Amino acid sequence: MVLLLEAAPVGWAGNFVANSWSGYGHYKKTIEAAGHAYQLLLRRSSGETIETIVVEKTVEIEDDAVSTEERAQYESKRHKKIATSEDHYEVLGLGDRRWRASLDEIKKAHKQLVLQYHPDKNVGISDDIFKKITKAYETLTDPKKRRTFDSQEPFDDALPSNSEVEANFWAVMTDAFERFGRWSANPAVPALGDDNTPMNQVNKFYEFWFSFKSWRDWSFEDEFDPTEAESRDERRWMERQNEKTRKKYKKEESAQILRLAELAERFDPRLRRQREAAQKEKDQKKAAKQQESRKRREEQERKESEEKARVEAQQKKKAEEDAIAQKKKKADAEKLRKSRSKFRTLAATLPGVSQKDIEILCSLLPLQKIVDLLQFCQSDPTNAPAVIQEDVKMCEEEERIRKSGGNKNANSGEEKSKPWTDEELSMLAKAIQKFPGGVPNRWELVAEFIGTRSVKDVINKSKEANRTVAHKPALAEFESDYEKSTKAKKSNSGNQS
Repeated sequence: MVLLLEAAPVGWAGNFVANSWSGYGHYKKTIEAAGHAYQLLLRRSSGETIETIVVEKTVEIEDDAVSTEERAQYESKRHKKIATSEDHYEVLGLGDRRWRASLDEIKKAHKQLVLQYHPDKNVGISDDIFKKITKAYETLTDPKKRRTFDSQEPFDDALPSNSEVEANFWAVMTDAFERFGRWSANPAVPALGDDNTPMNQVNKFYEFWFSFKSWRDWSFEDEFDPTEAESRDERRWMERQNEKTRKKYKKEESAQILRLAELAERFDPRLRRQREAAQKEKDQKKAAKQQESRKRREEQERKESEEKARVEAQQKKKAEEDAIAQKKKKADAEKLRKSRSKFRTLAATLPGVSQKDIEILCSLLPLQKIVDLLQFCQSDPTNAPAVIQEDVKMCEEEERIRKSGGNKNANSGEEKSKPWTDEELSMLAKAIQKFPGGVPNRWELVAEFIGTRSVKDVINKSKEANRTVAHKPALAEFESDYEKSTKAKKSNSGNQS
């Protein structure tokens, strides 16, 4: 049977839209210029059975605007693009829409390609192209397959820096949330809004992002293919390994989105104003409470005696002294930090001084001793390494004694606070000479030799001696002090006689 195709009527420029047929009610139906329905319409239209025919022109292209050669070049490029591309969106001509393409757009694009590349209508076109079109359509119309395919697209997971957000919060964060919003399992992704957005919407926005649920499928990162397993146990093992990998990437994604929400929350001008208003209200309440308390206190002060006023003045003075002491403490802490930094930098350049020794001194020496040691290193870098090593030994010995509970023969607090006598200085000098550096438990032996001083007192006096005599050996310093004191006593006794 041969079907004779009738030509389109004169003036045909698009689709026929029939408003009514004889014997039926009024309705609209789009008739394409192809197929049995179209041929049947033409035959019926020749018998004047169609009352009204409306001609609609969906796409109007001037024949002179696009030449035959240009159209051939366009079709050739499109044909090559479909044949070489592995991107399903590019194959269907939706490369500009991609994951935003709706199901209707995918179906429409597929229908147009089928009319153009179906093997029954284009004998010269390879079946591989039509198979590729079919595969792209089947993948993008299957929700699970499309989710897996969309998840593999290149995506910028980087977050904007603090400086970028601070400089242009609205533009930078709007772009970031729009990028990450594509992965939302809930399609109703709230917008960041602007500076005038009500706070209830702002709070809902951050609630959404702090509980963000992503549909992103990480199965494309699977390390093993269960279909290649040789046994059921191996297949299950592969599936468990793949599941671990997916959970890992899912966790990283959730952490990144959480960091994005925290970044926006920290710099959001609306939340900043809210926090400032809350702090201001809190301060006002605190000030009102303090003012009320002050009034009660003033009322009591008027009724109290002069003794009460004197006590209050003392308390106020003590509070001021505490504030000054606290301020000084902070200043000393800052000075200690800077001194440690300078000492680290300078000591690192000295030969024979390890980083470990530097950190021991920085962590154990107080501020003034750090400053003294820094000044000595600057003034005498030649002898500085030896002094540093000696200080390290004393610090380590002192720390060891502190951790062990101190020397059993340590004197009481009153004895520790007493100044050193000439006899004790002499005994210390002799003990240091008798027990040189390197002797085990050196400082305990020195303390026992003196008999009236604790290990801590001996160590502190040794450090003080090293500072006083520009870090010369402690024995020479103590002997010098003892000789000077002896000569001074003899001179005084001679003058009196």
